[in-house]
Amino acid sequence: MYGPLYNVLGYPAGTLPWTRVRPNEEGPRARSRDRVFARARKSEVGSAGLPIAVQVVGRPWREDAVFAAMAFLETQARATTDYPTTPIDLAP
Repeated sequence: MYGPLYNVLGYPAGTLPWTRVRPNEEGPRARSRDRVFARARKSEVGSAGLPIAVQVVGRPWREDAVFAAMAFLETQARATTDYPTTPIDLAP
């Protein structure tokens, strides 16, 4: 996640939950000898139900725009059935 980097550089940023990994999105990835693809394949196993987030980044001194965008996106995301709530419920 790049949030801390944006903040150090003076760009306001925030992260908010968007949806969950669906069971049909876990894979399958084709087997590969490439280490990056092998690691991605391994990390996807059992990921159904985990939250997926989006990150919003604005121009310096525009926290207001970031907050407005995040509020709008959260309102839209909460209207969906896949919106991740706390605590995470991994039951189908």
